[in-house]
Amino acid sequence: MEGKTTCDGYNGQPGCIVEQLLENPFVKKVFSEKLIILDKGRPTPPLTKLVQEDSKVPPSSGGYRRHFQTVTYDKNPWLTGCPYLNRLFCWPCLLFCGEQVVWNTKGYSELGNLCESMISHEHSQNHIRSVIFMRTFGGSQVGMQMSPHVKSTIEKHNKKVKNNRDVLQRIINIVTALTGQEQILLEQCEENSEANHGSYVELVNLVKGYDVTLATHLETSGVFSDISSQMHNDLVEAVSTVMMDELQSEINNATFITIMLDENTDLSNRPTAQLSVVLRFVGKDRTVSERFVGFVNNVEEGTAASLCEQFFAFVNKFHFGAKLIGLTYNGGVVTAGELGGLQAKVTEKFPCAIFLHSCAHDLNLVLSQACGRNKHCNIFFSTLNGLASFFSTSTKRTRALDAIIQARFPSAPPPRWNHTSELVQTAQEHYSSLVELFTNMTNEPYKWDSSSVLAASGFLYNLKNDTFRFLLQVFADIFAHTDVFFNLLKSKPMDIAHCVAEKNKLTEQLQRKQLEYHDGYAAFATVTNSDETPTKKARRSVDNEEDFLLFAALPGKGPQLDPIASSICQGKTQGRQTQGYKHMHPDAQFGSIMVWLRGALMTGSISWNQLDPEP
Repeated sequence: MEGKTTCDGYNGQPGCIVEQLLENPFVKKVFSEKLIILDKGRPTPPLTKLVQEDSKVPPSSGGYRRHFQTVTYDKNPWLTGCPYLNRLFCWPCLLFCGEQVVWNTKGYSELGNLCESMISHEHSQNHIRSVIFMRTFGGSQVGMQMSPHVKSTIEKHNKKVKNNRDVLQRIINIVTALTGQEQILLEQCEENSEANHGSYVELVNLVKGYDVTLATHLETSGVFSDISSQMHNDLVEAVSTVMMDELQSEINNATFITIMLDENTDLSNRPTAQLSVVLRFVGKDRTVSERFVGFVNNVEEGTAASLCEQFFAFVNKFHFGAKLIGLTYNGGVVTAGELGGLQAKVTEKFPCAIFLHSCAHDLNLVLSQACGRNKHCNIFFSTLNGLASFFSTSTKRTRALDAIIQARFPSAPPPRWNHTSELVQTAQEHYSSLVELFTNMTNEPYKWDSSSVLAASGFLYNLKNDTFRFLLQVFADIFAHTDVFFNLLKSKPMDIAHCVAEKNKLTEQLQRKQLEYHDGYAAFATVTNSDETPTKKARRSVDNEEDFLLFAALPGKGPQLDPIASSICQGKTQGRQTQGYKHMHPDAQFGSIMVWLRGALMTGSISWNQLDPEP
């Protein structure tokens, strides 16, 4: 087993055997290949290019130049070299050492410290263990001494193990395919289990009809032949464990990490909501990756304390707090009133974690979220969301709606903050048709189930409510501008100057709309009064200011006092009763004045105390 002066590959393969062993380790080769490599022994090529010069004084000025001497191979029977890499290696460690050291990975090239390094390496435990393994390899090989019967038994066992692995791989592929398509594995019907075994069992039965290996295994083998719930639950758990281990490895190698939280309301109407957790991070190779981690139960929905507790537990589980630089979450994760508390708690523990708006955040979604603290706006968007759910869960209702308006109502997912501009635009466009549909349902209840009639009655009440109708007009006008703005932002997301300019244009448009709101409300009031019956008009309270303080969602400040309003505020002899003001100013447009007053009261430009009479 003594070496040769060349460094050719084994079995006639071109290249250096040391390079081949670095690429394909000795431990991965079959026994016959290992014997060939050991029989050829270590290569001892002359390393003429392995030279070390004085870094301070060049050789021309008297500096030294060291060369590797081949006699060093004779003094150290474990030493080998590679002429392509110009490095020295330890032959036993290159073959048998399980730990990575410089003598079996990169190679050694420091000739100035070669003697000391070789002595130190010779006395290391890894080197001694590798030398023992090399000298005893093959001497007690069981395969060389066993009888043909034992060999046959081992071969049969190995063949069976390989077959079991092939079958298990097929079953794992089925499980991962179903989970990847978000299919429920356990959808077994207890009352009629023979007719419906669930997606997992049915797919396994389908595949085995075309796969002889799987069919034979399930019929004859006692291992991995049970396709019941326990087996695929164990497989799902095993796959999850492997994925989490791989994710943890990626997190450990990441340099910067951000976390995204999103609420997913349970469709089964359970009180507990779920938070989907997504990590986005930068690896060491500067590539950006995004991984869905899983769901976290949000028991106390919408509170900062509950979310912080779960957030901190999640960060501690994967140990990436020091790398956390940002987080984002939608409006459903935490209510607007708790938003500041959540950000403060996170920043206190992770100062580098700043809140970022996700690119998936629709501008109209953010606007509707901002309006959620207003009672009327909250009811308005809840009604629209209920309309979408009402029609999406029943084909009969959808057909009835199609028969009247000839267009389906846009479908929206159940989460409470997912309000899209299409809902507002369609509700405004087909308002009369919706009222007609719900009127027919309440007038002919025998054609519908009780839940549909009850819901139709509630929707009809809200649709005819003046507050709802006014908000529908307002938000349809607002979203018409914000939709254009949001599309422009998506077209050039990295052009900051362009985005700022478009934002300023949108702000100016909304401010002009705000200054013109009293004209719009006067027109709306005219249409509303024309639709009312005399009885309803008589019931309307003139000074019911709460029902008309609806512009709190609009940005900016309210209009300043104009001459007519100033004179009204000065003539406070009639108290809050608006009929007195109307009597004092018979030539004024009383409707416009009242619209202004309601807006001024809402924005705080004036207060009711200014309208109270002098004592």
